[in-house]
Amino acid sequence: MIETILYYLQYGTVLAFGIILSCAFCGLSFSKKNITFVIGTFILCGALQLLFLHTSGETGVWIHYPLITHLPLFLLLCIVYRKRILTVIAAIATAYMCCQLSKWVGLLTVSLGGSVCTEQMVHILTLLLSGYIILRYAATYIAELYHKETRSIIIFGIVPIVYYVFDYAVYIYSDFWATNGRFAVEFLPFFLCIIFLVFCIIYYREQELAMDAKRREQMVQITIEQQQKEMDAIRHSEKAVRLLRHDMRFLLNQISLSMENQDLETANRLIAGYLSEIEDTAIQRYCDNDTLNYVFTLYASKCKEQNIPFEIKVAMAGCKVDELLFSSILSNALDNALNAQSLVPYHRRHISVWLKEADGKLLLSVKNACGHKPTFVDGVPISRRANHGYGTQSIRYLTERLGGNYQFSIDETNFNLKIVI
Repeated sequence: MIETILYYLQYGTVLAFGIILSCAFCGLSFSKKNITFVIGTFILCGALQLLFLHTSGETGVWIHYPLITHLPLFLLLCIVYRKRILTVIAAIATAYMCCQLSKWVGLLTVSLGGSVCTEQMVHILTLLLSGYIILRYAATYIAELYHKETRSIIIFGIVPIVYYVFDYAVYIYSDFWATNGRFAVEFLPFFLCIIFLVFCIIYYREQELAMDAKRREQMVQITIEQQQKEMDAIRHSEKAVRLLRHDMRFLLNQISLSMENQDLETANRLIAGYLSEIEDTAIQRYCDNDTLNYVFTLYASKCKEQNIPFEIKVAMAGCKVDELLFSSILSNALDNALNAQSLVPYHRRHISVWLKEADGKLLLSVKNACGHKPTFVDGVPISRRANHGYGTQSIRYLTERLGGNYQFSIDETNFNLKIVI
């Protein structure tokens, strides 16, 4: 009697476990409507299982399980909630794979000498515990993955989907597992190895795209900030020009009067002062490339605010490499140089940049004062401080991506970065 009760309780728990996780992986919250849906689906699939159990036995239930449980659940999720077909397939296959944890623990109990009743109780308890943990800590993230673009669903759902097909093909619908034990056992590690390699390649490419998007966003932000500063500079320059134009008549009268009185020294001084004022109205431009010029202007402004001498020498007709990647290299290099000045006494602070084109190569040199010698690993400085060192790694990665070479070095007082692309 107890065994029978545990038998039905076990299969009822498995059914509820699979339905609830499938719904959660599809992104359904446990609202009143959704709970009603889960209960209704449980009753429908449970009735179909009982029907096949009494007509075809337990073997018939397992053979028809995809038709009497997974297919109705699939159709209901697609029709009632209008979920994408691939999302529902991945969710159901993932929930099915999660059942294997409790199944394995139950088998472990039997192998350790436990009775059938003990196995069933352990199976039920493991289902409840693992279901609670998955729902609380993993279901939300899995649901988000399965609601992304098709490529992401395939990447993350391929393992549970293939496992679902494999389990039914070699264990339920054939005796392949029993007659080809070693081949069957080795298939999953083989498959997981292939999937792991493919996943690493795709994930790396996705990370590259994400980093490119982030860098592009940063450069757009820098561009917007610098355009605003240039507009402010233009307004300031226009105002200064209006004042110079207003004062020009008075100035010319003074110069004329000085020349009439043979006072050439005063006339020259007035002319020199006026030329100096005109020069101050000019807007500084460091190079012809707008993106690089924005970066130079931004850090020149920051250095001016902090009273840090900043020297820029540019000798290039145009940027012949990917300007987004190169401007990211330049930004990281100047950002590192600027941050390093906080550890240097005021009288020693300085940053100098040299950018030129020679023999079809782009040469970048950044030199700045440094307060302490960093630790070098494989020729690259490594920061021991929290949230530091990312700029150097980014410079290394982007330079290699552009097919260039980099060199970090340090002398008695200066830190030097040289890049050839």
